[in-house]
Amino acid sequence: MAVTHIPGNMSDLLNTAIKAAHAAGDIILQNFGDRTHTFKDDARANVVTATDIAAEQAIFDILKTEHPDHGFFSEEAGHAPSPSAYTWVIDPLDGTTNFIHGIRFVCVSIALQHESDVLLGVIYDPLHQELFTAELNAGAACNHQPIRVGATAELLQTVLSINRSPEQKSRRRFSESLSHLTANTRTPRIIGSVALSLAYVACGRIDAFVGFETKYYDAAAGTLIAREAGAAISDFADRAWQPGIAKSADLLVANKTIHPQLRQRLTAA
Repeated sequence: MAVTHIPGNMSDLLNTAIKAAHAAGDIILQNFGDRTHTFKDDARANVVTATDIAAEQAIFDILKTEHPDHGFFSEEAGHAPSPSAYTWVIDPLDGTTNFIHGIRFVCVSIALQHESDVLLGVIYDPLHQELFTAELNAGAACNHQPIRVGATAELLQTVLSINRSPEQKSRRRFSESLSHLTANTRTPRIIGSVALSLAYVACGRIDAFVGFETKYYDAAAGTLIAREAGAAISDFADRAWQPGIAKSADLLVANKTIHPQLRQRLTAA
């Protein structure tokens, strides 16, 4: 769908998102490796920490002050709609399990959506001080330097990042597909952060990302950044990836040569 309205102050909006991401990142840095956590559900599949909540609040404090009329959809607080057509989509700490165990792949993910279009995306990795950004139709950057997807052309040479949601259905489908995927690619990676995986596709560190039942707040910023860096994005059936608020959907992101090859393997799995 074509964007019906792009605000003239996009740079101001992007700078506000960057400011919020840095505020959350500072909190993550201060508490990195704190193993204190609770489970979100009886299945004990999803965890949350005080840092998730504090980082989310730091983001809210900035965005709600600057844009009190905007809506919000965040991993911990959920969906707070507003009459405005603008919604901030937030994962204040993507990679919570990594965070708890001291594994240094965590980030903040913030996107701004207007109706059905994501206008900007910010992913900030405070541990490595890397800031990935994109604006719709304006390219993508890492630390303000332009980035592009890699040029790998053969599936057997593809470095692949894989992710699944904690739900039982996703676990089963992941297990059924894993051997087929890894047999046809060079080497798999499970980074533990959807947003960072997408940022790494965008800058060419990895060639493709396959996410089973990917949450929207995990990937809203990353899919824009990857697309602006030249990636092809779809679900496993080559349909547009449009999970919507509070939903999840399978996600395939790769350069435009690898994408159809990988999709064919996923269909056959």
